[in-house]
Amino acid sequence: MNIKFFENVLKYGSVLVGCVVVGIIARKIYIDSGGDDYTGTAIMWAVVSVLFIVYSGIMIILNEVSDSVIKNKRSKKITESNEIEDSPVISEQIKFDDSTEILETEEILKPEEILELPTEEPLIKIEEIRTVKAEALSKVAEEKKNIALSYTREEFALYLSDANLDSLCESVSVYAENGDFENLKSVPINDLTSLDLFHFGWNLWNHFRIRDQRETAVFLKTVFAETLKDIEVESIKKHLKDDERKGIIKIKKDLTQPDSDQ
Repeated sequence: MNIKFFENVLKYGSVLVGCVVVGIIARKIYIDSGGDDYTGTAIMWAVVSVLFIVYSGIMIILNEVSDSVIKNKRSKKITESNEIEDSPVISEQIKFDDSTEILETEEILKPEEILELPTEEPLIKIEEIRTVKAEALSKVAEEKKNIALSYTREEFALYLSDANLDSLCESVSVYAENGDFENLKSVPINDLTSLDLFHFGWNLWNHFRIRDQRETAVFLKTVFAETLKDIEVESIKKHLKDDERKGIIKIKKDLTQPDSDQ
């Protein structure tokens, strides 16, 4: 059988089923309201018939409208095609010699008659984007390092000489730049306890968040070698945040805020 036949059966069959369902619902509503079965059945088929007729009428109208639109488009295309074929080709004859054949060529526009096309603005190159992004990240990192250096000077100004304070700040810069600890200088300190140094290490770790706490413990063990000589790295790591509010150097979650606001 023709495939079109099955398409019609499927299309109209599904619509008919839908109409029957609506008719059954109408029949049930009528019977539930006190009507008899015979009248309810008649109402059901009436509803089915009306719905199916309305659907068929709508489909016929839509088909006629679509056919008319398609015909108009085809007619317009044919007209445009005929106009193009009938338009004369501007040509000119070029003569070279008496022995040269006469050639017909299409008229060529002069350079000044050619319209200049607008040029698009150059797109930003990906390398420029990367450069801008890298500069922004570098600026943020530099600002964080300066904050940490200011904090270090404030905390240790009373307990270290100028030379040792400068040496400690250099070590903090190496920590901030994710550098190696091998060449860091140890600074002697007597008036601060190991708890103060633990808190200082935790504050640096929390401020930068670029190293793990074990690396921070190694940093403290290297920079304050004399004070922490009897304490293992793992023990330093475990006690970095002990007794947050005790000691001279306390835990600070924001190095830009004074101790009273923490």
